[in-house]
Amino acid sequence: MVFELFSERMQKLIKDKGFIEPTLPQKMGIPDIISGKNVLIIAPTGTGKTEATCLPLFDKVSKESGKPISILYINPLRSLSRDLLDRLCWWADKLDLEIAVRHGDVGARERAAQREMPPHILITTPETLGAILPGKIMRQHLSNVKYVIVDEIHELVESKRGAQLSLLLERLREVAGNFQRIGLSATVGSPEEVARFLGENVKIIHAETEKEYKIKVETPSQTRRDKDISDELLIGIETTARLRRLYDLIQSHKSVLAFTNTRETAEILSSRLRALDKELKQAVHHGSLSKERRIKG
Repeated sequence: MVFELFSERMQKLIKDKGFIEPTLPQKMGIPDIISGKNVLIIAPTGTGKTEATCLPLFDKVSKESGKPISILYINPLRSLSRDLLDRLCWWADKLDLEIAVRHGDVGARERAAQREMPPHILITTPETLGAILPGKIMRQHLSNVKYVIVDEIHELVESKRGAQLSLLLERLREVAGNFQRIGLSATVGSPEEVARFLGENVKIIHAETEKEYKIKVETPSQTRRDKDISDELLIGIETTARLRRLYDLIQSHKSVLAFTNTRETAEILSSRLRALDKELKQAVHHGSLSKERRIKG
């Protein structure tokens, strides 16, 4: 099994985490990453691409007693950086590695702490990399970079942000020397173009499997309970029936994503769910939220 390529310490952590069988991206990607190749892993969301990349790199840095900052994780979606941090913190803590996020929401105190005591793994955005690379102290820390991960790389390839990132990676190479490059992408039409964007001698790993979707369109029937809720919340009974159906789905599933057409609708929906059940664990995510709410959420 591919997990046997890791150190005994990492193998134990994998068992403690409950990983029994590696996913397809992990089976195909981990050996090449351990061997030091530049790779582009193409796989659907939710198939373990992040772990396929981070576990072998965390293991390497831990075994080699790598200097801060050894791993640079570039995530173009700033709103997901904290979620990514939470996801990776467990592994880093168990391996005695420091991990941190750096983007526009990070306060002055935290930025100062990162200058004084940089983490082994830094999660950042293309824009923030452009801001910190010229700085004398952070530039010195970035000279230790051995591994660069570019997540959601398909979002960057044909954009101005992508052009900016290409230049930044070359500037980083002038500071840190050659580093291993790993790209993570959803299914794309031109994988060769994405690989060229990432760098030279990039191996393309197609870890794509057929994914089944079950699509169901519902128009919830109105019930007596809906009438009572409608009177209590002062909203129409049809709206109440849809709200109640969403509430039932949330209660019966581990996680639920509800998409709306507008930010206002998302806020209203959250407010009404809160009125229906104050103890319900639910949160709103959109670009207009305050810095504090984005970090907390």
